[in-house]
Amino acid sequence: MIRYFLLILLIWCFTISDVQSQHVAQLSEENKLTKATQEILVKLPHLSGESLQFSNFNNNVVVITFFASWCPPCRVELKHLDQLYRKHHTKGLKVIAINYFEDFDDFSNDQKLMKFLKKMQLEFPAIKGDEAISAKFGNITRIPSLFIFNRQGHLVFKSVTGGSSISMENLEGIITPLLVNNIPETNIKKQFDQLQSDYWDTPIPLQGTPPENFHLLAKGISVKDCANCHVDKFQEWSESLHSETMGNGVLGQYPHFDASSIAQCNTCHAPMSEQWQYLPQGNSWAENSKFDQSLLKEGLSCAACHLRNHQRNAPPLKEGKISLSAALHGAAVRSSYFEDSKFCAKCHQHQEGPQPGGKFVENTYQEWLQSPAFKKGQTCQSCHMPDRKHLWKGIHDKQMTLSGVSVSYTTNLENPKIGDVINTSLTIQNTETGHMFPTYTTPAIFVKTALLDINGRAIPGFYEEKIIQRRLNMSTYPWTEYFDTRIAPDESVTLKFDRKIPSNAKSLKLWIWVEPDHFYEGFYRSILKNSPNHRGYKQLSQALQTTLDRQYALFSKTIQIQ
Repeated sequence: MIRYFLLILLIWCFTISDVQSQHVAQLSEENKLTKATQEILVKLPHLSGESLQFSNFNNNVVVITFFASWCPPCRVELKHLDQLYRKHHTKGLKVIAINYFEDFDDFSNDQKLMKFLKKMQLEFPAIKGDEAISAKFGNITRIPSLFIFNRQGHLVFKSVTGGSSISMENLEGIITPLLVNNIPETNIKKQFDQLQSDYWDTPIPLQGTPPENFHLLAKGISVKDCANCHVDKFQEWSESLHSETMGNGVLGQYPHFDASSIAQCNTCHAPMSEQWQYLPQGNSWAENSKFDQSLLKEGLSCAACHLRNHQRNAPPLKEGKISLSAALHGAAVRSSYFEDSKFCAKCHQHQEGPQPGGKFVENTYQEWLQSPAFKKGQTCQSCHMPDRKHLWKGIHDKQMTLSGVSVSYTTNLENPKIGDVINTSLTIQNTETGHMFPTYTTPAIFVKTALLDINGRAIPGFYEEKIIQRRLNMSTYPWTEYFDTRIAPDESVTLKFDRKIPSNAKSLKLWIWVEPDHFYEGFYRSILKNSPNHRGYKQLSQALQTTLDRQYALFSKTIQIQ
């Protein structure tokens, strides 16, 4: 009789109606965690865990699940959510469990429910649901039913499966990006003050004629002119990627771009009016008589950051330092703005445009705002311009990458032999990077483990790999996100390998391979393959080779097979 009754319960869970589990693309008012809904939730009877308050909803990622103590899939889902809550609650994750359909035949005993909750030891609020709250969620007809809201209170995912739970991996894959990357409720544009708007109004207005009292060495606006006095900064800039923002990869595309498309690239890659062949004029474009091809090739130059109408702008002088440049080009206007991450945000944070996966394509400033680095007062300049060096090292530099992550591995066998079963794990953790690792959509990191044959090739079936990357589908508009497996600050990715060693294995290799320009490698290959008559073919060929030359092994460990 008991078996028959449990079977009825399971059938009831599965068959009340069709399975529904989906990402919610259209964010309408009907799909918002409204104030009215919050008021009902807060007033419902408290069962266990922390008390539910209105503060639970303020700029937090909110997960709401409907459950019953007699429902096996509900128990599994609650365990998953409890693990996630304990792991991420400090980052703004809130979970609310609503008890519903508890009164089912002989399961109506409240003591059984409280015993169940005591055993679960949930840290998040558990409350008693009713028909009013059920109506707010589309009338719950099956359990478990789960709803995930982003920081703006928009419903971004729902699962009303009835009879099955969502895996821990899938839950974390949905929730983690919302915690780290989601745009705050106030539009990000509001975070940029008037100084930001004025200083980075692009194209940067023409410098005009230099003042007559300027020394001859200070009248030019090329990096070579600045190098007359600032030799060390010129050398640092020359070694940086800022000096290559107008390299072959960009210039090779320009022959097939119109003025508007070129302007979009120039906004960050070459922001000075003197670098623009065409300037905006109303709704069209006009030939720029001050256009300088040599300045265009300098890309993000000294003048782009430090010069406005020939006025020098710079950070406050270091303690004990004096400026001797006033006699050459007048005293510089000094501002702490140059030491603020907002200074970098013009190019490293999109403020408009597509938001695949709920976040801007270039989202580094926002990632930093959500990171421990922000809370510690560490700015972009702290890591990328230490001691004010103009090197801006990042993912392209192996030592810089190693300073931001830690790599470790374990193995059950130090001297493995043919026929042994070997178990290894390779872990990379984002320990010091003040944003997602890696930031942006261009790089890709490959965590790999393989058994190799005598020729050093991976033996088929004896290879494992994880890709760390944010990959987008740009073939249609609006763009969508294939996946985002990047590592949030203080989080890690582990690759496990478990195999019986075959007779043709000569070594086991664990390695982490970094491709800083992975996206562009594929992009250049596609153009070169499909457009052999492209007018920038030679430049793009050179750009492709550059992307390949910049790949490197971040970590490598080889264990010989005895």
